[in-house]
Amino acid sequence: MKLDARQTERFLQNPGNARLALLYGPDSSLIAERGRVLARKVAGNLDDPFRLAELGGDQGERILEEATAQSFGGGRRVVLVRDATDSMAKAAEQALEAPADSLVILMAGDLASRSRLRALAEKHPAAAAIACYPPEGAKRSGDLEAALRADAISIDREALAWCVGRIGAESGALRQAAEALSLYAGRNGRLTLGDCMAALGD
Repeated sequence: MKLDARQTERFLQNPGNARLALLYGPDSSLIAERGRVLARKVAGNLDDPFRLAELGGDQGERILEEATAQSFGGGRRVVLVRDATDSMAKAAEQALEAPADSLVILMAGDLASRSRLRALAEKHPAAAAIACYPPEGAKRSGDLEAALRADAISIDREALAWCVGRIGAESGALRQAAEALSLYAGRNGRLTLGDCMAALGD
């Protein structure tokens, strides 16, 4: 099933009985973040080799094997696949149809609308397709301002506009900028344009 923004947030907190989640799009940092959130939600933590298997883009043939492996000690097993491509579509479908309750998380790039992985994840009732796009325009400004507000930091309008134009489009770049600005300003601080230029000038 193809999830919209509201459905995505609910799914990340509670994937239910879903067997496969496809994360795709141009925002690689958001894909990685959501993949970790989802894996942690199901497996409990990311350090248990009996609950979590991580595969690279050249290990697609192991998806079914890992998805049907026993999880010692109980709990659902997670198979986290980085750099997923359409060449994994058959293995992903086999994992979906296998008699197991593991969750396969495929972290892909910016897949085309005709992608076999997208078709599988969008149509299968036990799968979810989640598009990951960089924040744009007002949302980028709002996200940066909200991140600063969490540390009780205010920012001038001119400074906020400069920052949004300066930092990269990906979610990870925005988070890194917020961290740098928070360190520069200190809790309860206020950021001017000059402050932002000094903190993010490089």
